Amino acid sequence: MKIIRILLLPILIFILSKKCISIKHKKIISKRNNTLLKKRLKFINNKLISRRKENYVKMHMSENKVKGKDIIYGNECRNELLKGILTVSDVVKLTLGPRGRNVLLEKEYGSPLIINDGVTIAKNISLKDRKRNNGVKLMQESTNISNDKAGDGTSSTALMTATLTKKGIEKVNNNHNPIPIQRGIQLASKMIIEKIKTLSTPIKTYKDILNIATIASNNDIHMGQIIANAYDKLGKNAAIILDDNADINDKLEFTEGYNFDRGIINPYLLYNENKDYIEYTNVATLITDQNIDNIQSILPILEIFAKNKQPLCIIADDFSNEVLQTLIINKLKGAIKVVPIRAPSFGDRRKDYLKDLCIVTNSKYISADVGLDLNNLHNNMSSFDNNYLSLLGHANTLIVKKDRTSLITKEDYKNQIDERIKVLKKEYDETTSKYDKEKLNERIAALSGGIAKILIGGNSETEQKERKFKYEDATNAVKSAIDIGYVPGGGVTYLEIIKSNFINEIYKQIENNFADITNADDKKYLDLVGNLESEIELQKMGANIVVSSLDVITKQIADNAGVNGDNVVKIILNSKDKYGFGYDVNTNKFVNMVENGIIDSTNVIISVIKNSCSIASMVLTTECMMVDSEKKIEVY
Repeated sequence: MKIIRILLLPILIFILSKKCISIKHKKIISKRNNTLLKKRLKFINNKLISRRKENYVKMHMSENKVKGKDIIYGNECRNELLKGILTVSDVVKLTLGPRGRNVLLEKEYGSPLIINDGVTIAKNISLKDRKRNNGVKLMQESTNISNDKAGDGTSSTALMTATLTKKGIEKVNNNHNPIPIQRGIQLASKMIIEKIKTLSTPIKTYKDILNIATIASNNDIHMGQIIANAYDKLGKNAAIILDDNADINDKLEFTEGYNFDRGIINPYLLYNENKDYIEYTNVATLITDQNIDNIQSILPILEIFAKNKQPLCIIADDFSNEVLQTLIINKLKGAIKVVPIRAPSFGDRRKDYLKDLCIVTNSKYISADVGLDLNNLHNNMSSFDNNYLSLLGHANTLIVKKDRTSLITKEDYKNQIDERIKVLKKEYDETTSKYDKEKLNERIAALSGGIAKILIGGNSETEQKERKFKYEDATNAVKSAIDIGYVPGGGVTYLEIIKSNFINEIYKQIENNFADITNADDKKYLDLVGNLESEIELQKMGANIVVSSLDVITKQIADNAGVNGDNVVKIILNSKDKYGFGYDVNTNKFVNMVENGIIDSTNVIISVIKNSCSIASMVLTTECMMVDSEKKIEVY
């Protein structure tokens, strides 16, 4: 047996070694196969990616856009601009008058907007054709300027601009020189504006404001009453804020005194007040544009008021936690009545508001800008109490709520407040920024002593937005009317220019402008380069374009009401009634417009004439237009 085992052992070892070699060989082959398989899969994957890229290029880049400029000359240039202008006019004119229609604006997100506000509609118009879209942009500029300057009349501006441009282009396309025509349009515009000013009546009564607000809000009497009530209580410098109301009805709220949007910093300041706001009388005020980081900087002032127990209001850029804790603890103990308030607004505007507050309270403006550093005040004080107190102002009443502060000023400071308002009004007239105008108007209203908030209701969000646009138009129309007055509405003022044969006065002025050319030699040379007579006639042509277009507003108002606009205009022009006779589309009667409360802001009428003539005259003198072109070249 042992011999057998010895003989079998080598055989067994040989078999096992063979098997191990075979297994190892299989593993090598398997590994090699896996490597080849991975390479193959990677190759296939790259091929697939490459094909996808190729398909993407073929699909998306089969047409290659080569950008350049299209240059259009002469009549084609003006005609393309006119098509864009007429596109805007045809949409916007539908909203004109008390019976004007609405326009639906699709929004990318949310529900569509249904409105009849001319400037908003014009802003939302955009055409694929670049040449015509330039005409659209010119109209948008025209309506925007009218809205910024007068607050209303944007639909009238769009319609008048389109009418003037169309008539002017017809003349220029018939080979008339556009430059003299442009001069005639500009001269007519200036003279008509001066004439309209003489026809204007200043606003005197509550009824005047009510009528303008009602007309500007598309004859919504309730809106007119709310706006008129706001101006009646707060005066001509009233600031009106529009906000949403959860209720379906509109509501008018008032805040008295100087108000700004900053309130109680910490709820512990309400301790022992027994109400959710702080109210103090005979309050001293400390106003600075600096941060109060160290209680030591105001400690001498706090000690004075801890003795006399008079309430103190500190308005600063910000307060550190240490300062706030100290003030709150001392107030809780009853040691001092103090109210810390953060300064209103942000950045450089914050300093302007703080200066206004200094005027209202007769405080010194503590700022490094004027050489007063709050942290180093004690170094300049020779007489302790008196010098510190001389920096402080006073107010009759201070009311601090959660997010709003009101200061009722003393009558003694009224003159300096009025002077400040005059300065701000001058800034308002000089600035061209819409945002700056808005902020200046807020400051003027705050200094004037009150703010009215109109809370706008509605059955749906769409209705609420539409009513808000109406309120904006109406409040802006009233503001502009307060400045310069009002005229009869319904386009009657435009028709008065035609009816009074004012065109003859314009012709006479054009002739007088050339009357000084009497020298025979001058005439001889003018005859060589061009006919002087034609220059005069072309300017008269431009003036006639303006005057003959003035009836278009009344026509469109009547057309929107479902009556024949041409017949309405003829009746008014042929009437022997005094200035103010016109057509009331609400009652379908010819009436005295002023007596029936149908009036427009003079500023709106002037803005329509001025802006429409400006855009039209520029289009007439445009001989060439360059726009981006997108020529499509097929790639094979």
